[in-house]
Amino acid sequence: FFSGTLFMLSHIGKGLLAPLAVASMYHMRVFATSGLESSMFWFFLVCVVFFLLSNQAKRCAFFSVLCVLCRPEGLLVIPLVFVSLSANRILYAMYTLAPILVYFFWKDWYFGDLLPNTYWAKGSEPRWEQGKQYLSLVFGMYGLSVLGWFACFGLSSQAKRFLLGFTLIFTIQLWKGGGGFMFARLALPIILCLVIAIELWASTYISEKRYPLIAFIFGIFFAISPYPAGLTQGMVDGIVEEKDWYPIESVLTAKELGLELHEYTKGTDVRISILGAQAMLAYYAKLPYVLESMAGLTDKELARMPAKGNRIGHGKKASLEYMRTRNIDVLLSHRNPMSVPEWAKISMGNVEGVLITYRSPVIEQLRAKGASVTDIPQWIDEQILKDLPKGERIDLFDQMHDFYFIPSNDEERKQKMFDWVKRVP
Repeated sequence: FFSGTLFMLSHIGKGLLAPLAVASMYHMRVFATSGLESSMFWFFLVCVVFFLLSNQAKRCAFFSVLCVLCRPEGLLVIPLVFVSLSANRILYAMYTLAPILVYFFWKDWYFGDLLPNTYWAKGSEPRWEQGKQYLSLVFGMYGLSVLGWFACFGLSSQAKRFLLGFTLIFTIQLWKGGGGFMFARLALPIILCLVIAIELWASTYISEKRYPLIAFIFGIFFAISPYPAGLTQGMVDGIVEEKDWYPIESVLTAKELGLELHEYTKGTDVRISILGAQAMLAYYAKLPYVLESMAGLTDKELARMPAKGNRIGHGKKASLEYMRTRNIDVLLSHRNPMSVPEWAKISMGNVEGVLITYRSPVIEQLRAKGASVTDIPQWIDEQILKDLPKGERIDLFDQMHDFYFIPSNDEERKQKMFDWVKRVP
């Protein structure tokens, strides 16, 4: 898709400045291969601009619909193209609204919501200060693209309204929503459209002789864009350089551990919760059930809860109580070491975790596959033979109540431990 983006850019204007500038940008190249649907969205967006410039309403409608299907902000494209077209607006509306309405009806029926879980999990609360910091970092590195806004006012083509509207509205949305925790990724469509505006302006007002020189100058300046100093040291206000956060070694380790974990969990009923930096491991493990407990990406109710932390996309951590309402058995501790009692630990090969609940049938399934885990019924039997202070006995009973007695429905052992707690010191 990145190659397709560059190809389509080479057919806009004189076709040199924009593809050179985009290919020169470090983060365009990074997210071309590691940004999920990023490069796909760029390609669809550039196709929309290309067919808008030539007033090809049907093809423009086709790629507009694909923008909506690809990313939520793609919905901006349809009204902006509609007001930008100089002709065939009714035709464009017919070709876009019908498939979009079908898509929305299906989405509401299947997911129960028109907005994706990621919207609620990562960007539903206003975060103006965080958004300001995010945009200042992005435009601090790619500030040359700001010239695109000035270039828009010098354009006479029908793409002027679209480029100006998309970049301004989306910039305000990122400002309001706090941007993102991955540096630059969400802002790249804005920069892409601003570069297209510069291309169209340069193609109109710069002579054939000087145009190649200007194009190469832009390419060089984007290639040597100053990197934000704070990000080289790790994190700035919750914003990180995702490529550095996940070096190739960690990716390979996650794959190796995920495949190992799969051997322990396949054919079982285990329900696992993951934290940040564990999604790759869970992906390769092909787990029966996963609760993404940092933001609620896989849980509708958790995603809609108020954020508990300031970092965007990481503020809706599931509590112990919430995980138990979801019958979670294990919380993985890969890359997130935790201090817990020995009886709460579980090892599945080289994958470590913490027991959230002890459902005896599930634990027996894991133990049969070789998992190392404390036999809680036996452990309780050993504890009630000890002469412990009453305060410690009460604490142990309280811990075992929701952890073991309720999920395993062991009323007999519960009564024995209760009698042990009541015993006079």
